[in-house]
This record gives sequence, C-alpha cells and structure tokens, in this order.
Amino acid sequence: MPVLAGGTGFFLRALTEPLFEEPPLDAGRRRALERALRPLDDGALLEWVRAIDPRTAASLEAGGGRQRMLRALEVALLTGRTIGWWHRHAPPVQPPVPLMVFVLEIDRGALDRRIDARVHDMIEAGLVDEVRALLEAGVPPDAPGMSATGYREIVDYLRGDVSLEEAVARIQRATRQYARRQLTWFRNQLGPEVVRLDGARPAGDLAAAIVSAWEGGGQG
Repeated sequence: MPVLAGGTGFFLRALTEPLFEEPPLDAGRRRALERALRPLDDGALLEWVRAIDPRTAASLEAGGGRQRMLRALEVALLTGRTIGWWHRHAPPVQPPVPLMVFVLEIDRGALDRRIDARVHDMIEAGLVDEVRALLEAGVPPDAPGMSATGYREIVDYLRGDVSLEEAVARIQRATRQYARRQLTWFRNQLGPEVVRLDGARPAGDLAAAIVSAWEGGGQG
C-alpha cells in the first residue's frame, strides 16, 4: 500500500483532482512570453494573474510559487482560457487516485521553534557549500530551482548582499510564512473526511492511530 508523505497541498490535489490534458501551445509564442515575463518579480506576476485569472490568483496567495504563477499566465494568454476553465472542461490526464488523507497538526509556537532549529541544521549540514558548488558549476542564480526558500537567501549571502546571520533569519522567516500559508490551504481546501491528528503525540501513537483509522475506514 503506497504511503505519500510531505510535499505541498498542490501535489495532493494533483492526485485527487488530476491535471487536465494540456492544450497545444505554440513553441515560438511560448518562448516569447517567457522572455517577456522573466524580468517581473513575484509581486508583479501575481498582479498579472489577479487581472487575468482572479480565481487562480486567490489560490496562489496561499502558496504556490513563481512557477505556478508563470504557468497560470502562460495558459491563459496563449489559449484564451484560464487554468480553471481547462480543469473544468478538459479531460484529466489520469483518473483520480483514491486516498485517505491524514493531516498532522501542531501548536503554532512549537512549529515555529522546529522550523528555526531545522534551518540551523541545514546550515550545519552544508547548505552554504551546496549553493556555492551549484553556482560554481554554472547554475544561474535565477534558475527555477535556485528560487526555493533557502537557496535564494544563501545566494544573496554569497554575493555579499547580506550576512550569514541575516540570511538564516530570512530563511526562517520565509519558512514560517510558507508554513502558515500551508495551514490555511489545508484548513480551507481539504474536505471534512480528512483525519486530523495531534502532531505532538509520540510517533508510535500516531502510527497506531493512522493504522486504526485506515482499517476502520478503508480508502475513504
């Protein structure tokens, strides 16, 4: 029995509400649009999405990142239809996967402390050396993978724009903000059939509760 753990809520939705079959997009127009949008920062991109596809913009405000904003604009501008329209009218690539979903909830203060400690662990485990090696290998600082929280702040540190202490503080702050957006998404986007568990309980107790719910409820 497969067990899926972690990731964002959008990955979960991709399984329960599979992505639509992508319409054909002209390669030349797609490249031209990418060049036009590349200079825009995330705030400007979100304003464009709000103007063109307000419904998608509302979901992106709870998290999703630059790639999803670019995707929303690309589909809307090149097809004349929003992503939401394609989800509703185009056939899915695959049938939905039957799942039983468990959400581990934890006190906000305890979550923040765990996030702060995790960032220090990342630094001690070699995050700075990892980012430096990627840059030295020729990976552009503006590559999509380098925009992830943790990477972009260390890039700024290696450029000399901020101290390591400030970079760490920024990573912690950005991660806490992202966690809050995730909590909002889980609270508003998941249905009542989701099983919510106290994440502060011992791991063995949580495992037993999950097994018991699974055996009692099947695949939901």
